[in-house]
Amino acid sequence: MELMQMMGEDVINYAFMAVVIATAAFLQGVGGVGFAMLAAPIAVILAPEMVPGCLLVLGGSVSFLAAIRERHEIVIPVVSWALVGRTIGTVLAAVGMTQLSKEWLGLWFGGFIFIAVLLSASGIKVRANAVNVCGLGVASGMMGTLTSVGAPAIAIAMQSLKPVQLRPSLGSTLFVGSILSIISLALAGLFTWKDLLLGLVLWPFMFLGFYLSGRARHVVSPKNVRLFLLWFCGISSVMLIAKSLIAWLT
Repeated sequence: MELMQMMGEDVINYAFMAVVIATAAFLQGVGGVGFAMLAAPIAVILAPEMVPGCLLVLGGSVSFLAAIRERHEIVIPVVSWALVGRTIGTVLAAVGMTQLSKEWLGLWFGGFIFIAVLLSASGIKVRANAVNVCGLGVASGMMGTLTSVGAPAIAIAMQSLKPVQLRPSLGSTLFVGSILSIISLALAGLFTWKDLLLGLVLWPFMFLGFYLSGRARHVVSPKNVRLFLLWFCGISSVMLIAKSLIAWLT
């Protein structure tokens, strides 16, 4: 009842977010990453209650769908080390969220989104060994739990894999990582049944976008999708940092 009342008060914002969720899932289905990179900066302005809980539910779901497409190509050792790091980063982020003020969380959010853009645009190449994968898994866990945007760091760790291995390995890591983040946030009192229900309400829109991506993967350029996401997230992160700084200084 409280959830329906909350959505009823901001029906236009939630209707717009439904379109954003579908679009973000479509872009991830085409480009491999990008769901939270598009959805999170918009949600934190229009519907901040969706971040990170609801978006972790939806982002984990779209990652699961991506993983099962090519599940037989998942590289288990790489995923295992990534999840070790992700677990450590998730715990650190959950503890931090209970200690930081709203203004500081906004700065961290904008900062991590900007870092995600830099990582995605950097062209850094690393080997997918235990140290690199685990270390970047820690970064992914912190970024994913704080902002729901955990893909860029772990994508760098796995980029030396073959594309057919990268997609399901990344998807399975982000799926399990989302579950770990949700559990940690729930234990810290920062994820409730409202987050889960809101995610379930918006789930059909996520599925629709992902389904349509399967029909457009050979038409829409992944390179153009990536370029759009980088520009959008870069501008959004600067705006979020500025907004938080103004609130903090006043």
